[in-house]
Amino acid sequence: MVLVKKKNHTNDNPSLRLALDIRLLNNVIDGCSYPLPKIQDITTKLAVFKLFTVLDLNSAYWQIHLPKEYRKFLTFTTAWKTFQFKRLPFGIKHAAAYFQSMMDKVLSKCKHPGIHCYQDDIIIAANSIQELNAKLNDVLSTLQENNLTLAPDKCSFATQEIQYLGFTISSQGIAPGINNTDKICKFTTPKNQKQLKRFLGICGYYRHLIPDYATKVHFLNISSNSRTFTWTSEHQESHSKEDIT
Repeated sequence: MVLVKKKNHTNDNPSLRLALDIRLLNNVIDGCSYPLPKIQDITTKLAVFKLFTVLDLNSAYWQIHLPKEYRKFLTFTTAWKTFQFKRLPFGIKHAAAYFQSMMDKVLSKCKHPGIHCYQDDIIIAANSIQELNAKLNDVLSTLQENNLTLAPDKCSFATQEIQYLGFTISSQGIAPGINNTDKICKFTTPKNQKQLKRFLGICGYYRHLIPDYATKVHFLNISSNSRTFTWTSEHQESHSKEDIT
């Protein structure tokens, strides 16, 4: 058992995640083929709206109760005593698929267009404050019926622009998220294939927003898959942030 600091962890306001080494258990867990939503589909549908509310579920996986017969497999020992998880812990194989399946089932009762869920992030979009509030009330009632709780400090209400799933979304359209754009602009010239693949990974997430992307990164892709790492003027030109961002 280890305690991992969450992104919002501070010394004044500690935020920790309890994690177990459950690799042996994961090796014998049956597969789950439930698909996650396509991020590009969600962002494209959201860009036609003017107002957005984002809800974040509190300790997402811990809101899934484990059947009693499965809890024995998630027993762990500390210096004080032995414990069992009663809820789905972080690190379980296919946990993301199980959680997405549950949330899709829960929110299937909300028939309004403009309501989407990706893991623990629920987004509600509308073109007027009245429409937005009506959708929000429907979602909140559904969550309450299913005993699901939110993290208020991570929610935002009735905004004209949001940062969601790595994108900036507004009625003006879709753009790469501010944080990732900053990472791309500050990315230094790669010194090895590992750094190059990391750069291509960040840029590739936005390939559908970058005109002629495949041509622009052609030389970089060749180098990322070659046996030896080389860097020429052609690679440097492909690495130009102005072309990509």
